[in-house]
Amino acid sequence: MMSKSIISSAIVILLSACSKQQTYENIQADRTRDCNKILHDSERAECLRGSGVLYKDYKREREKLLNTTSKD
Repeated sequence: MMSKSIISSAIVILLSACSKQQTYENIQADRTRDCNKILHDSERAECLRGSGVLYKDYKREREKLLNTTSKD
């Protein structure tokens, strides 16, 4: 019985991690689409720079910020 509980918990944790990444990537895709609607080249390029952050880079930066603020 205990092993079913552990397995269920592990599955929930793994699925939530996947859904966070999918949510982030969907938001980034929406942002990229919005950026591509901008007519001025320089403004579009600036917008696209911000929408091109990979999830692993976002997660690493987020963890770094969380660890910095929790130590204060």
